[in-house]
Amino acid sequence: MAPADWAARDGRETRDAPQAISASRLAARIAATLGPRSSTVSVVVHDRRTGQVVTHNPSLRNSTGSIVKVMILVALIHERRSAGRALSSDDWRRARAMITVSDNDPASTLLARAGGRRSLDRLAGRLSMRHTSSAPSWGRTSTSAADQVKLMDAILDGRAVPNAADRRRVLDLMSNVVPEQAWGVGAVPAAATVQLKNGWVSLSPYGWRINSIGHVAGQGRNYTIAMLSYRSSWPGGTAVLGRVSRVVYDGIDDLSPTARTQVESDADASVPTSSPDALTEPLRRAAPANPPASETSETSETSETSQSSQTSETSRPAGEGTGSARGAISGSLRLPGSAPEWFGAPGAPFRPYPVW
Repeated sequence: MAPADWAARDGRETRDAPQAISASRLAARIAATLGPRSSTVSVVVHDRRTGQVVTHNPSLRNSTGSIVKVMILVALIHERRSAGRALSSDDWRRARAMITVSDNDPASTLLARAGGRRSLDRLAGRLSMRHTSSAPSWGRTSTSAADQVKLMDAILDGRAVPNAADRRRVLDLMSNVVPEQAWGVGAVPAAATVQLKNGWVSLSPYGWRINSIGHVAGQGRNYTIAMLSYRSSWPGGTAVLGRVSRVVYDGIDDLSPTARTQVESDADASVPTSSPDALTEPLRRAAPANPPASETSETSETSETSQSSQTSETSRPAGEGTGSARGAISGSLRLPGSAPEWFGAPGAPFRPYPVW
């Protein structure tokens, strides 16, 4: 019996009860919101109340940029706890900079302390993140939206971070991302509780990779979400993820229950073996208007004393906000980090690609 019928039997007017919708209906709303960007954006949402999984273009596999920093922190916690130790105060200090302002230098340091890139692969294996694989440069880690939702669910459920105190600290960091970086998942009403991490990196081919992962709760909602995109301009890419986030927030409250409780999208197995980085279509790009510095070349395999120079992410310019109170941008913020570099393809001759 539909919710409207229950309302009628209770004597209330049926127009006061929202009609439950299916996951496919919400996916159609996402596709309509994306319009011509539909093929370059992947969205996976897990409604933790109903068990519904909503997917759009789930076969897309993308470079992570800084969303991988959540994996770095979780991997470090696992390695330390497995050895019978907790993270040190210095670890947590660096983790705060890595998550809340997306500083790259602490990310390289913490990944080295966790055991390098293979710690990310081990974490992906433990959580059945079948389409996530590390790279020599951590920002080039390849992943899918479904895998990132699995990661967020595993953190919340305690499978990825079993220690309750560690888990609270991870979620607290993700709840305190600076406003200039709270777009994407964070483009929801300020009354909601949001944990998020965003990533943006300019790579050839296909230009800007703009990604957002997180968890939204409160106001009758409880869902995890991941959005990955490529072939973006900076203002266009962040804006489109904000619009999708709001569509999900508005529509998910009406999802009908289902028995499905695990994120295993039907298209999981169809993820291509080549990420957009490996495709051969020529890059057609124009420099975005006033974009921030990209995440740049990181070295994850070196010791803490011999890491290469990094560039921290910076905020969007004023006026490029998403239009939501939570995700709006009120000014320009230069975050900690070293000077901008160039980001060449792994193993290829060095060819400068500008970081704006």
